[in-house]
Amino acid sequence: MKMRDAMIEGRIAKCNAWGKDMEDAEESEELDMLSMDGGNIGGGGQGFERRRGCGLGREALGAQVAKKMQIKRGIIEAVDEGGGSQPLAEPAHHEAGKAEEDDEAGYGEGKRPPGELCNGESLSPSRVCQGNSALLIAELLSAGKAGIPGKLLDTAEDDDAESKRVVDRKNLSISIEEEFSHHKPGLARLNNGSFGSCPQSVLAAQENCSRCWLRQPDKSYFGPLEEGLYRARKEVADLVNAPVEEVFLLENVTAAASMVALDVMWAFAEGRYKKGDSILMLNFTYGALKKSFQAYAARAGGRIFQVQIPFPVSSEEQILQVFEEALEEEREENPSSIIRMAVFDHIVSMPTMILPIRQLIKLCRSYGVENIFIDGAHGIGNLELNLTELDADYYTSNLHKWMFAPTTAAFVHCKAKHLGRLHHPIVSHLYGVGIAAECSWLGTRDYSPLLAVPAAIKFVIDVAGSIENYSKFNHCKVVAMAEMLASSWGTFLGTPPEMCAAMAMVALPPALNIHSQVDLLALRRRIREEYQVDVHLYYAGSLAPANIDDASQGRTRTTAYVRISHQIYNNSDEYIKLRDVVNDIARKRHLGVSPTHANLACQATLVIQFVHWVMLICRRSAFFECTMSSTFSQIEK
Repeated sequence: MKMRDAMIEGRIAKCNAWGKDMEDAEESEELDMLSMDGGNIGGGGQGFERRRGCGLGREALGAQVAKKMQIKRGIIEAVDEGGGSQPLAEPAHHEAGKAEEDDEAGYGEGKRPPGELCNGESLSPSRVCQGNSALLIAELLSAGKAGIPGKLLDTAEDDDAESKRVVDRKNLSISIEEEFSHHKPGLARLNNGSFGSCPQSVLAAQENCSRCWLRQPDKSYFGPLEEGLYRARKEVADLVNAPVEEVFLLENVTAAASMVALDVMWAFAEGRYKKGDSILMLNFTYGALKKSFQAYAARAGGRIFQVQIPFPVSSEEQILQVFEEALEEEREENPSSIIRMAVFDHIVSMPTMILPIRQLIKLCRSYGVENIFIDGAHGIGNLELNLTELDADYYTSNLHKWMFAPTTAAFVHCKAKHLGRLHHPIVSHLYGVGIAAECSWLGTRDYSPLLAVPAAIKFVIDVAGSIENYSKFNHCKVVAMAEMLASSWGTFLGTPPEMCAAMAMVALPPALNIHSQVDLLALRRRIREEYQVDVHLYYAGSLAPANIDDASQGRTRTTAYVRISHQIYNNSDEYIKLRDVVNDIARKRHLGVSPTHANLACQATLVIQFVHWVMLICRRSAFFECTMSSTFSQIEK
């Protein structure tokens, strides 16, 4: 236990320090380049899965954003003088430069530049965090404060007067609380991975788009809608390092899977594939994607070939070894079958883990797999994506899960050679014009979530300074919280920390007696309704002891896990609440007090009370009859 506590303390210290493996920032010209580049580190062949460290050192981060913070530092001075939160005024030269740019682009007076819907209303929200809350996470760290928005990191108070002067933690937390004030009060939302979350400022941008459409649909349709969608595509393409021509937006990853599965179906129907050719999946492939390929490809003659990945998992190497053995066995058993499509999750949803996607793709290519579809539903916002270099034919990711876009929004990157064959499952007027055009108009529907994507990207940059800072922060925090839970429950993590993104699997105590999916759902409902904690649970069943020698590591047979997520609105108290809830339920079940038993006891008590009252009434009735009989007898006499 002492070793576990020391490990957790070390993890939290690592999280608070954000790593100190960088050289002095003043000697690094690359940090200035990062600052100007919006945080797009690792271009070229570097770090598609930059998940091993917890980020830059404090001094390095401070230098990294020095130029970007020149205007924002003025806010701190205003706060120090007691001025509170005040909006920023753009410098005069900025406005002049903007006017010149508009003139050069042909947007003079009375004309509207792309990205504005009407009446000068921009798709971007107003400044997300006013006053002291406009500080970037990196700036806070350089100031010596890890207590970033919403008390995200719980660290001891720094008594340094200068740090207290620069950072007002109370004011700082207000902006995040206000941005997510629509969340249910008192609810611990530890399941961001399932549905995401959208801040108020991005919702306001979405509402602006919706109102503009409702005010004058004709005007919005002829120009602003197309321009707004293109702007969103361009910003996403820049974020994932891909040509905008190969990127398009749509409602969610499930729609993208249906689109590709539909193309596979036509490949069988048209004879490009022969019956018996295979579609490769993992046992942990997301359920909706499995059904998409079953519904289209399997019905057309394809064969689903599924590789069993172990869980819990000890390393990436374990996964790669199992996967290669399965490919070798498939080649020997079905030499005439060609694997036409491999389907992978970049970050498995349940049980969550980051797959070694580059190595899996390389193995697939070496075994002659023709096409690769990556379900990156949790990818953007958690991993640094360089899709130009990643050798996947299709990559899709949701923007409403970890990038704060409204529900629902997603993107697809598709290699140019496949674009002409893809069609949206909903056929409308722009069928055949190109997949990006098809997705831009599917009939009258609400396109405002897609139009608000630039506002969501801006929110992340305003709060964290870069996608890298944001993702590393969530990763470090969720690992620290997962290890805290495992220590308290006497259990373990389902994957190594480096295979966690902003989600982690923690084994639940065996005392909870989870023996079926029904038990699991009942527990999840109880935690949600009785204790006000939203969290995802996973039933491992017979998988649990198959891959780790539990006896040698002092582990009891584990059948269930909790998946925790971390988002910037979370705080440590919410994970402590979950810890105590599980301990309380486990203690009651250990004592034989379960919801079922409690209900039975309550019902038995009611029955006993009912019988008691019936007997009492009968006795009184008998006494009454006896008394009346005696009275009538006396009267007769």
